[in-house]
Amino acid sequence: GKNISEEVRKAIADVRSRNAAINELRTQHARIEQQINVINQEQSRIRQNMQQLDRNSELYQRYVKKFGEQEDAVEKLRTEAMTIQEQIDAKMRELSDFIGGLNVA
Repeated sequence: GKNISEEVRKAIADVRSRNAAINELRTQHARIEQQINVINQEQSRIRQNMQQLDRNSELYQRYVKKFGEQEDAVEKLRTEAMTIQEQIDAKMRELSDFIGGLNVA
């Protein structure tokens, strides 16, 4: 209301801003995890198809190549997910420290 000091308003705005940044990182992390899940499902399908094929067939070789490319993509996505999780953890600590250090009485 009208009785909140400017210092308190700034602190609230800062907390909201920090929370928004954390939520954006969480959204990015969730998108990456979803991409990994899609690739995992595709790889399951490829494995099933490969079991039915002659190892010397062109289609089998295409599947092998695609599988390798997907593994590279998953590795990259997992690295990105780990980096984002570290950023989330750091921002959560910063937010906690900020809130713990508030003195707006």
